[in-house]
Amino acid sequence: MPERFDIAVVGGGAAGLVAAASGARRGASVAVLERLPRTGKKLLATGGGRGNLLNENLAAPAFTSSDLGLVASVLDRFGAAEIRAFFEGLGLRLRTAPRSSRSWSSRSDVSAFR
Repeated sequence: MPERFDIAVVGGGAAGLVAAASGARRGASVAVLERLPRTGKKLLATGGGRGNLLNENLAAPAFTSSDLGLVASVLDRFGAAEIRAFFEGLGLRLRTAPRSSRSWSSRSDVSAFR
């Protein structure tokens, strides 16, 4: 492991892991600094252990915000289709529950997220 990194991400939760993957995809060397023994632990606990990655019905009113216009603007630029493409670009094919809008990796091994 190198002694120096281009990017240090503090926190190995969902946002930290996405930030680290984004940096690495752009060619940066990335270190994820996490206080827990494993990264993504809380993410892996979602969806009954499946690791929910996406709600296909993303909409601004579902968020608590004083500026729903800003939320809508962000979702217009990086919504469900872009989130799905991001994870599939990492090799995680997503499945969506038949009567739900929640999607998770089709891999049976949830360690794919670490």
